[in-house]
Amino acid sequence: MTALITINFSRAACAVQGTSGKRQSLLFIPSNARSASTHARSPWNPVTYTPNLVVRFASGGKGFSNSKTGSKKQGGGKSAVPAGWEKALNVEDFTAAKKILPFSSQKADFIFMLYDVDGDIFCTEAESTAFKFPLSDAEVFKGVNGPAIRVPLDGTSYDLNTGAVIEWCPKDNPIRNLLGSLKAKVDPVPLRVFETKIGGNGDILIRLQTK
Repeated sequence: MTALITINFSRAACAVQGTSGKRQSLLFIPSNARSASTHARSPWNPVTYTPNLVVRFASGGKGFSNSKTGSKKQGGGKSAVPAGWEKALNVEDFTAAKKILPFSSQKADFIFMLYDVDGDIFCTEAESTAFKFPLSDAEVFKGVNGPAIRVPLDGTSYDLNTGAVIEWCPKDNPIRNLLGSLKAKVDPVPLRVFETKIGGNGDILIRLQTK
């Protein structure tokens, strides 16, 4: 089915007309101020959406700019989803207080972590490689080669452009002394990072293969 749904948060439900001519009814059940779960009275998979989100079930057109590292929002145009990519969030989902957001991929059955660093969008796997600590609480800082993150638990830091380990389990406080000892004979494991694109409407795409 080829369809385009524009979500209106002032209503509890809407309908979409597909190329098959069959009208589908959707019921929206908000879960918080910025996101909700979408349940369709049809065999569609659930879709997670955000305010003013346009959900596309068919790709087409252009309007994205490529970047081998982080991506900045570009000029106007509608967002198309190329093969091997998935539409994640929108740049407007980030706030001054929340610059790191998770995204659960339905295509890849995988959780990504997205970072807004001064308007550049970076994407990594969702957990650290040493102790699988959630990176939603990571500390973002300026590394020697660009933006980097540090894991609060064990202190491991990674380059956001490449995923390379900058420092592996430093022993710089009592808890990290213990954790560092546990990983002393383990080779540093880089973080998986993923290319991003941003469309003119602010939609963020993630390339599902690592860089």
